[in-house]
Amino acid sequence: MSSTTDEDDALPSDQLEPSLVRKLLTRRHPDQRFSNDAILAATELIRKFMLEARERAAMEAECEADTDAHFGGPSVMSQDDDDDDVFGSGTGGGAKNAVSITSIKPEHIARVAAEMLLDFT
Repeated sequence: MSSTTDEDDALPSDQLEPSLVRKLLTRRHPDQRFSNDAILAATELIRKFMLEARERAAMEAECEADTDAHFGGPSVMSQDDDDDDVFGSGTGGGAKNAVSITSIKPEHIARVAAEMLLDFT
């Protein structure tokens, strides 16, 4: 019997290197020593924070896109548009099966940042 964990479902892009977290913590607190367990715990906390921020920003972007689509705004793109920082997925198949996708922009992250900081303190 196998159980699924967040690590099993994580994409390679969702991985955060503990060595990077160690460097960040050491840069902020140069005289402090950190155990490997502390680094792993901090890495997991930062990873979960980033995943939650991405999810909330995506919801914010989708709500904005729905509002703009309803009122004829510019934020909804067709799937054929090329954009590297796009959230969403489509099925393809041309205009008949066109799925609109929404970009997560810095302002979406800024809108959820204060709530995120309060939730994670």
